[in-house]
Amino acid sequence: ADLWKHPELIRDTVLQRIEKAFPAKFVEVVRKSDLETTSLAPLIFRYPWDLFFGHVSKGNVTVAGDAMHPMTPDLGQGGCSALEDAVVLARNLGETLQKDGRTEFDEKSAEEALKKYAKERRMRTAGLITGSLLSGWLQGETGWLVKMIRNTILYRYLFSKLPQ
Repeated sequence: ADLWKHPELIRDTVLQRIEKAFPAKFVEVVRKSDLETTSLAPLIFRYPWDLFFGHVSKGNVTVAGDAMHPMTPDLGQGGCSALEDAVVLARNLGETLQKDGRTEFDEKSAEEALKKYAKERRMRTAGLITGSLLSGWLQGETGWLVKMIRNTILYRYLFSKLPQ
């Protein structure tokens, strides 16, 4: 059966995976979930260079938050980065409106604001994705050489150089 299209199968699959590993309260939440609002989508990894060479905005549509910069929780920056996105996006939209002295967007001005937002966020988000990926990989390794690289080079030097 096609798991993606059947909420009952999604719920049952999740229950099978969590019943022994999670407290009963969590299992009960899943069991009582509203199946009409249940959906499942695959996680998609975004390489940092996709931010440089791919489209983050197109016309009057853009991505923000986890859609723009999915990352592992190793740096603890996902939520913060999403808030940064909101601030930068709001500022660019506001500046575009102020520049033209308008109160509403037309398609051209919205596209201009979104392009500015995407350009401004590229370096920061690419750095965070890269740092998160490296941090997760290095934290999972236990060899002495990887530990030395992690503790001396990555944590002391590279992370201090990430765009702030």
